[in-house]
Amino acid sequence: MKHILSKAAFYRRSVVALLTVACALPAYGGGYDTPLLAPARYLGMGGASIAGANDAFSILLNPAGLSQTKFIDLSVNALPILAQNEAPVANAGGSNPAIVADTGLVLAPAFHVAAAFRATDFLTFGLGVYPLASAGGGYEYNNIVGRLTEDSTTIRFFEISPGLAFHTDEVSFGVGYRITVAQLIRKQANADGTGAANLDLDLLGADFAGFRMGLQWRPIPQLELGIVYRHRVDVDATGDEGSLLTRGVRDLTMDLHLPARLGFGAKGNIPLPEDAQLSLALDVEYGFHSQNDLSRVQGTDNDEEVCVGTNCVPNINYNQPTGLPSYFMWKDAWTVRVGAEVDFLKMLRIRAGYIWDERVTNPQFASAFGTPAADTHSGTFGIGYYSDSWELNLAYAYRAGSADVPDEIDSRCLTCGQPGTYTLSMHAIGLDFSYYFSN
Repeated sequence: MKHILSKAAFYRRSVVALLTVACALPAYGGGYDTPLLAPARYLGMGGASIAGANDAFSILLNPAGLSQTKFIDLSVNALPILAQNEAPVANAGGSNPAIVADTGLVLAPAFHVAAAFRATDFLTFGLGVYPLASAGGGYEYNNIVGRLTEDSTTIRFFEISPGLAFHTDEVSFGVGYRITVAQLIRKQANADGTGAANLDLDLLGADFAGFRMGLQWRPIPQLELGIVYRHRVDVDATGDEGSLLTRGVRDLTMDLHLPARLGFGAKGNIPLPEDAQLSLALDVEYGFHSQNDLSRVQGTDNDEEVCVGTNCVPNINYNQPTGLPSYFMWKDAWTVRVGAEVDFLKMLRIRAGYIWDERVTNPQFASAFGTPAADTHSGTFGIGYYSDSWELNLAYAYRAGSADVPDEIDSRCLTCGQPGTYTLSMHAIGLDFSYYFSN
């Protein structure tokens, strides 16, 4: 089927073209949230930042941290991710084991750009552009009849967020307004391009009602506390034409839900000899992932005829509404981050951290394009150098998890995976840089 974008759709997609090219993230988060998506200086400490965020990157972590900007802060972070999934992707027929495939090691770049400006003694403004969450993967395998099949999914959430923070010496409150752009690309078709695609979707949409707000309290120099809330986002993604179960469909729509999150953080700063300092950080986050239970791709049947081989008859469903449900049935879950940092000579920092991400996905609706239905674990390490006017940080993180899904895949789900073992592994390398202007 030939897909033609309308002029309106062309302009709509051009708005996020740079974002989607620069950040083709794989699906390796709890739900859609990807726990390793953090600037290098925080990733090195397991991403624990709710209480300790203190720069322009705070706009995406805890907006209250903008308050610690001295004058102007310009920051950028590059985060290439190497990731691999293996999953039972298709039915092999009869009592045969499911067809198992893996994505291979895939390179996916991500980035964060942020700026902050302290306008008065009590007011600071911030702006951030960053990837927020993702899901996806790509497989090639021989299907039940031996045809080489291309099977891929990509879901991306990006945000542009202006924000501000009000502050006193001890307490800071910040809020960020979130413009969220989401894209879903789904394809399941013969790899050689012949025949009708079983699934062919390219949907894009935006939400303008999101916000993030947070509070930080520093009762004494040795203790920092924080709380942050991210509101749920619902993106109405649309597309001109596509394919659902080999049928041509136009005027496509689908709701993409990014659930709310609530987090609490604490950071302790312990002076050491020789002008050194040890900092210990803990974040506990609760994701309301059960908000993502069911979505439905809907559209209008666009095939005037139904053909079997060369025999075609008029399609009685032409111009009629049609759709395909997408089952999630996720559960609420915790994420715990712990991190440590040693500051030497007031210029060098060594960091380490750990992340535990509780299971979110439902094994009855297992997907080859997301985190397995199991807890995942991540270890991180980082190093940084800083001066009065600039800062440079490097971090590495490794994340892994696996799940054995028994014969309990829900028969209602036509796009779910098969019983078997689902695994993931990923490596992330972050490099961030900040320049601080003085007034």
